[in-house]
Amino acid sequence: MLGFDALMRLVAPEKIARGLENASHSINKEPFVVFVEQAVSYGNVRAAVLEFSKTAPLDSYIFISPSEAGHTWAQSHSIPHAKVEIGPGAHNAQVWSKLLRAAVSVHESHDFWHKRADLFSRALLSGSHKIQLWHGSTGPIGKEIGLGRLSAQPSLWHFTAIASTSTGWDELVCEPNSDEARRLDRVQAKSSIHDIEFRLVDVLRAGDFVPPKDRRIAVTPTFPETANGEGEIVKWLAQLGKAALKEQCDVDVFLHPASKPSLRKAVSNMSGIALETSGFNSAKLREYSAIVTDFSSIAHDALLIGTPVVMVTVDLAEYKKSREILIDQEQWNAAYVVSQAEEFTTVLHDLFGPDSRKQKRQSYRQDLLGALPGQPGEPTLNAISRGMGI
Repeated sequence: MLGFDALMRLVAPEKIARGLENASHSINKEPFVVFVEQAVSYGNVRAAVLEFSKTAPLDSYIFISPSEAGHTWAQSHSIPHAKVEIGPGAHNAQVWSKLLRAAVSVHESHDFWHKRADLFSRALLSGSHKIQLWHGSTGPIGKEIGLGRLSAQPSLWHFTAIASTSTGWDELVCEPNSDEARRLDRVQAKSSIHDIEFRLVDVLRAGDFVPPKDRRIAVTPTFPETANGEGEIVKWLAQLGKAALKEQCDVDVFLHPASKPSLRKAVSNMSGIALETSGFNSAKLREYSAIVTDFSSIAHDALLIGTPVVMVTVDLAEYKKSREILIDQEQWNAAYVVSQAEEFTTVLHDLFGPDSRKQKRQSYRQDLLGALPGQPGEPTLNAISRGMGI
């Protein structure tokens, strides 16, 4: 990282970026939208541009992504797309011009730069109306986000990068809950858009949650940042496997993409547990009888869809050592909470039987969706239109 920083200073990219930023603020804007996907795609930008493309003219927006997978996806959906590059050429000049003149830009969460092209694209869009589609904070245990990571983990450059670019947003998508004020403060956004994560919009359109015929549990642990955290996941997964066997329930485990090979190996060797190699997405929330997680925000997504949630807090004390947290008591009340791994047997028996959390789960979902100013997804699309001057 030190070598990378030294190289960046040598070529003075900050001077170039500052010039692009000044140009972006001074140039006249056009009713054009740039949808910016990050290297770590959470699906919100793709879902938003796909919905936007249903009614918008092809010459009014563009999707930019650093990955070939992103461009392949865009091409398969007939969505205008481009890659921001820094070399000379007519094509690059056209892309830069579109970014400079765009009235609105819509960004994925964690919009930090890895390469000069990322830094320059951020500068080119500096004068646009910047909307960030946040992911990963809302949940029964809200994670420290944005600038808060600087004090929580100042030595890790990854979190420093997230924090240092979590500033300067015109609007931030926030659900109307107790986490909203903290998100605005820590991410340095001027105002809120009350809406849900856009990747959930299509899932919600499919109607109320209906339990699948066969009993299946999806397990989605968050990224364990310490060796102790990995060990705890292995321990409670073993207990979950035993409890699920008694309830004649299949267990599929979707580890965090950044999980270490040692954890994957340990899980793959477990009895009664199936380690999935594909990623977990929102559409899969309807395919399972319940979601089991420790501190992943997928718990909140599941509650919003109506899927039962089992929240594992066995390692909460260790987790709190690396970050500040925010506990949303309403979400805790709507979820089953396992504070000791031995409690899985009782919890699963309740979940597949009387389901004592059903009413609270339904109330939480109805209250949150009822607080949105429109149908899910509409507030974000309306904000884009306002930014374009439409």
